[in-house]
Amino acid sequence: MKAIRFALGAVAVLTITGCASLQVRTDYNPQASFGQLRTYDWNTGTVDPSGHPAVNSPLVEQRIRHAVDSTLTHMGYQRVTTGTPDFRVTYRIVAERKTRVDPGYGYDGYGYGSYYGRGYLGHGYGRYSHRGFGYGPYYGSSRVREYVEAQLVLDVVDARTNELIWRGWATDDLDGNPRPEAVQRYIEEAVEQILERFPQASSGPRPRLVAP
Repeated sequence: MKAIRFALGAVAVLTITGCASLQVRTDYNPQASFGQLRTYDWNTGTVDPSGHPAVNSPLVEQRIRHAVDSTLTHMGYQRVTTGTPDFRVTYRIVAERKTRVDPGYGYDGYGYGSYYGRGYLGHGYGRYSHRGFGYGPYYGSSRVREYVEAQLVLDVVDARTNELIWRGWATDDLDGNPRPEAVQRYIEEAVEQILERFPQASSGPRPRLVAP
């Protein structure tokens, strides 16, 4: 029974761990002067050209812009709407329906088995059989799961040269029919984890090339 409980516990841990699927990566131009960046403004973004209803919405655009504005302001950057900012931010978000086959799993459980031996019959020995409990394998069936793979890309463009100097993107698996609350949570977490790899406005350190 301890082995069974351990096996089931391990499955539960794997299930919980599998939910934490946000993947974040970054890339940048090593020749860019990130330490001189102080102000920014927006470029036009792109929301799911495939028309997926989970993200193809003006509400999603508002959530992305709000999350980015809040994060950059906290990092010391100032948005300006007149003149030429130091950099411009643009974004792209797409969502694609996919399927995954989750394989079954097995463990040793109780079941019926047979035991054959020799017993004492009258003046001699004879054969007898006995059926009782024993251990045997149990296998769960595989399951096909539908889900939505969402990807948010944030680009930082030098406003004076119009060249891309930094890019970050976050990919995550959402429910097959994601609720607005789940999309909101994904956007907030994606923006936060992407921009934490972008340098602070006050110190201007070199950004990290990839996620740890």
